[in-house]
Amino acid sequence: MLNWYRVERILGRGGFGVIYLATDTNLDVQVAIKEYRALLPGSESDTGSWTSQSRGSGRDGVQSFIREARNLVRFKHPNIVRVMSVFELNDTAYMVMEFEEGSDLRDHLQKPSNATEKALKALIRPISKGLAEIHRHGFVHRDIKPANILVRKDGSPVLLDFGSARSSAQAGNDDHTALVSAGYSPLEQYSGDGDQQQGPWTDIYALGAVLYFAITGSEPVDSVKRGSALLNGGKDPLLPARLVGQGRYSEKFLEAIDWALAFRIADRPQTLADWIPALFRDNNSAQITRKVTPDETDVANRATDTAKSLPGISMLGESVPPEVRAVRDQRHKAAGQSVGRRVPESAGEDRQPTQRLARAHSKNRSGRSRRLKTLYWLLPLTLASGLAMTWLVLVINDADSTARGLSASSETPSTTTSANPLSVAAGPHAESRANAADNGPAEGSADDQDQPGSDTTSPSLSQLADAAEGDAQPAPTGEPVNEEAVAAQLQAQEEAAAAQARQLAEEEAAAEKARLKALETERMARLRARRQQLAQALSAAALQLDEGRLDEAQASLDEAASLDRNDAELKALRSRWRAALVDARTPVSDSDFDRVIERFDRLRRAIEEKDVEQMEALTESSGQNALFRQLMSQFSKLDIRIDQIRVTNADKSINARLRIVRMIRENGDRATPSPAYRDRTITSRRVEGNWSLIKW
Repeated sequence: MLNWYRVERILGRGGFGVIYLATDTNLDVQVAIKEYRALLPGSESDTGSWTSQSRGSGRDGVQSFIREARNLVRFKHPNIVRVMSVFELNDTAYMVMEFEEGSDLRDHLQKPSNATEKALKALIRPISKGLAEIHRHGFVHRDIKPANILVRKDGSPVLLDFGSARSSAQAGNDDHTALVSAGYSPLEQYSGDGDQQQGPWTDIYALGAVLYFAITGSEPVDSVKRGSALLNGGKDPLLPARLVGQGRYSEKFLEAIDWALAFRIADRPQTLADWIPALFRDNNSAQITRKVTPDETDVANRATDTAKSLPGISMLGESVPPEVRAVRDQRHKAAGQSVGRRVPESAGEDRQPTQRLARAHSKNRSGRSRRLKTLYWLLPLTLASGLAMTWLVLVINDADSTARGLSASSETPSTTTSANPLSVAAGPHAESRANAADNGPAEGSADDQDQPGSDTTSPSLSQLADAAEGDAQPAPTGEPVNEEAVAAQLQAQEEAAAAQARQLAEEEAAAEKARLKALETERMARLRARRQQLAQALSAAALQLDEGRLDEAQASLDEAASLDRNDAELKALRSRWRAALVDARTPVSDSDFDRVIERFDRLRRAIEEKDVEQMEALTESSGQNALFRQLMSQFSKLDIRIDQIRVTNADKSINARLRIVRMIRENGDRATPSPAYRDRTITSRRVEGNWSLIKW
């Protein structure tokens, strides 16, 4: 009896003592009582006693335990166990708490549906709310782990064991000793005099470790081992949750777990208010809506009114640089002057920017319309004038050429005039040109304008005629040019040029085709070499995974990823590597041990019952199979014993000794096997989560 509490049995042992199931004889209800810093008995029948020295050294801790229990009584939340009372007895202190029935988190997670992301979020949300209530009063739980989270029969969780809870504001060496749970306690919790470094972030680390256990089935690497590796320049041995849970849980959920498990305090969430939203955030980020200020609302309303009065244009609220405004004004003025109108400017008139811009835009549009109409009339006239001038120059050139040829062969000018109708058509210009050819250039003629100091650089009619004559190359006898011959000659030249162009084009096309073929050949050669290199890297990675050389396998996979990141075989091997890495970090569990031992026992029964088929199915084929087949045929019974079972976590194997105790013949004679083949070692290894066949 502890006062009026009758102790029924031990519920568990923790870092600070023993938790009992007791009955409150006054109220006839069951309670849980935690004894502070009790000696842990070797068995339930042992009764340890405090020495006088231990009583003196533990007195301060007992008083601190009582003070904290009195503070914890104030906590009333459906998801944290309620502290009901505290009292001193037997030179120690006892904390009375409500007794909660259910299964702890380890047993609860054995069911796969309880380890889904949705189920874990539904479990952690009420726990976080209860823990936030503790943090709000300035306390830290300090011992959050699966064993201290109970799931009631209705599925609601409750946080237990507040015997280690303490105020985060307290510091000193006279308080509790350091309390740690390997895998769930951050490094700052390992120091008894480092309590001033503990806070809500300490419990957040433990919650992240609980979720890590839920998604992987194993505890995180102890923070002391992590610190030793990091401080010595190595890699963090803790495999990130985003790697081990990839494909089974959302990316945001796994990132939040890794954030909580950050090694440094500064890298972790400092409060639950920082961490919980990140934990429950969906992968699809929410849309961000910008808050509209009152000034912006007024501008928007004015823009709507202006749009109604001036449809099609709205510049309200947009800033126009002075340089742009000056260019626009200059452009509007130029547009008005091009049609003989001036853009009116209203001095002293206070217009809105939108109205001024609309008027300038309208005037600019009307001026542009008038310019387009003028161009419609000017273009045909310009083309007609150009054609007329071209025809006139050609006529003058032909007339002048004919006049020169006739003047050289005729005796009188009248004969030339009457013989050549072009001279009559040409009028006095042809006659003057003929006279100029006989008498030389006259004073003040067009030829004199080419002399230095002349006021114009325009060519004379005689120069134009001479140029036309040189291009036409008429016969010296004055006979008319054979146009058909000239046309045939031109056509032949064009055909030759076209043929030459086609030949050059064909040569260029052939050269381009050869170049492209060479490039394609080179590309295919590089591609073949790349594929061969990829195949070699993947083959090496597969072999290294089979042999358990994970670091070398990672290097080979990285090399393959640099060649083709989307290769299907690479993705499959990468998944195998992740599974092997998780498997290498996960110790052999009790369920693994039981599974392998049951397989060893099945092998024993198969040999004793001479079941060759079962023996072959359980073991890897070797010479031992042939030996036991021979023994089964020669003896009617074989007595087999399996002992000396050992677990090796280094290579994740379970070994045992298989011993042939005796061999019995058909006539009842017994034979004892010689030591040469009496004992043999049998082994089964865990490879990527699966246990291999038994190897002799």
